[in-house]
Amino acid sequence: MIEYCIGSKHSSKFWYEYRIYINLIEELEKLGFKYQSNSKNRIYFLGWPLSASYKEIGPIDKSANNIALSFSHADRYSNIELFNKFYVFSQGMQKFFHQKTGVNYEILRPFSSLTTNETEDERYRCDIAFVGNIRTRQIVEDVLPVVEKLNLDFKIFGYDWTHYRGNPRAIKFWQGDVIPYKDIPLMSHNAKIVLVDHHESMNIMGCVSHKYVDLLASGAFVISDSNNDASTYNGIIYKNKEQLYELITRYLNDEKARLHQKSKQNTIVKSQTTESAAQTISRNFK
Repeated sequence: MIEYCIGSKHSSKFWYEYRIYINLIEELEKLGFKYQSNSKNRIYFLGWPLSASYKEIGPIDKSANNIALSFSHADRYSNIELFNKFYVFSQGMQKFFHQKTGVNYEILRPFSSLTTNETEDERYRCDIAFVGNIRTRQIVEDVLPVVEKLNLDFKIFGYDWTHYRGNPRAIKFWQGDVIPYKDIPLMSHNAKIVLVDHHESMNIMGCVSHKYVDLLASGAFVISDSNNDASTYNGIIYKNKEQLYELITRYLNDEKARLHQKSKQNTIVKSQTTESAAQTISRNFK
């Protein structure tokens, strides 16, 4: 049986990378591959500069079969030559690395293990929802005045927002728990609008997150910050507070428009599954 392992910098189950890690393991196991720490086939989740050592891999071994998935903060990477296979997640990221290295790396777009679920659920029914950790979120800062002016039902899901680093008024909208991954489709169906943001380097380079694709795959109506890759997904973005206000007031009470947009984007990401990604990645195993 062919063995593999994954090097990831996630430090707890509350990191979004943890779910990608678990989902990919599940799909690779279905294909008949065995997870084994420090094995020859090594998949690296790159979201920060390359570390000297990873928990389940140890030090970088040039003789191993090193495969990299370029998640975020791609502008901070070095030593790309250590990888036998290096995947990028968008055309913008591909262009960035071509300018840097002269190589056109293969695109493996962000993938999801979710599908739609149209069950009604009061826990997630609201006008606007947001899922994220407690670093200052510009999209939350921008939407708070809109929520308060229009007296909207806003729900925030994430770990320990009592320590949110931005506007303290956001804390009162926190629902007190991390949303289970399996419940994201319930939130996507029951929230009229779901907001999603990205690290600024991802916006500039043009690369949406796995969370963005998870939301589309699970049937959410999404408004994103100004990410240059959102156009690949026919995405709705905002560039300033005034535009965010206009988008929310336009779509909040127009269910027909929301359903049309949700259907269109859900169709675009149908093929971007974790199963498909596992098949693509495993073709590099030795």
